[in-house]
Amino acid sequence: MILRWLLKNTLSSTAHTVITNLNKGVNMTKNLNLTTDEALVLQQISESGEEDLTGLTESLQMSRPKLMTQLSRLKNKGLIKIKTTAGDWWISMSRRGKQTTHYLWPEMSLNY
Repeated sequence: MILRWLLKNTLSSTAHTVITNLNKGVNMTKNLNLTTDEALVLQQISESGEEDLTGLTESLQMSRPKLMTQLSRLKNKGLIKIKTTAGDWWISMSRRGKQTTHYLWPEMSLNY
């Protein structure tokens, strides 16, 4: 009887956690409204880990003004962090950005 109670409560707790996480993921993407360009930039930063502005411009083949607009939007959404150093910008993922990319592209987190 105690074993049955433990199993029921453990499974119930696990199911609640899974449902809560799924709902968080749904709410996360509903609030983001990523454009195609924003998603491309986010994906590139996620794949490289951290990238400088020049490298990002070249790898995405996107004009600097257009890229700056996308980076500004992603930063305002809390998905990236921008560090400025002597004459350069370094862009990396924020915690929310990592969670979002893991949710949107789960295959990116697989280790081959």
